[in-house]
Amino acid sequence: MGFVLFLVLPIMSLHTWADEAWDKGGSLQNASVYRWMKASAANRLATSADWFLKMTRQSNKPLWQELKAMDRTDYDEAYRYYATRLESCISEKVEKKSVRPENRVIDYAEKCYETLHGADRSFAE
Repeated sequence: MGFVLFLVLPIMSLHTWADEAWDKGGSLQNASVYRWMKASAANRLATSADWFLKMTRQSNKPLWQELKAMDRTDYDEAYRYYATRLESCISEKVEKKSVRPENRVIDYAEKCYETLHGADRSFAE
């Protein structure tokens, strides 16, 4: 039994450390639909996390205040939940046959944020 724990503990701590960086390294802010679809799930999620925070700060003050008032654990869970929902919505929208590969993903991110949170302003820079 002790030997099994010896093998499992390093894996568990590595998983926890790697999981802490789930929102880092997103590089698809100016990507085309084609690039979004070819990107890794981790890159799409990290980019969605960036967009979620930016859009929430700019256009959804009540949600931003709610997030800021949370303790660290609740914030982390909520942040990941919202980023995951945004990524899922974007990926679902860009998979439609009517979407052109050269379209900008940010346009779909804005539509998804509006659908999910009711904001109605442009976030593209």
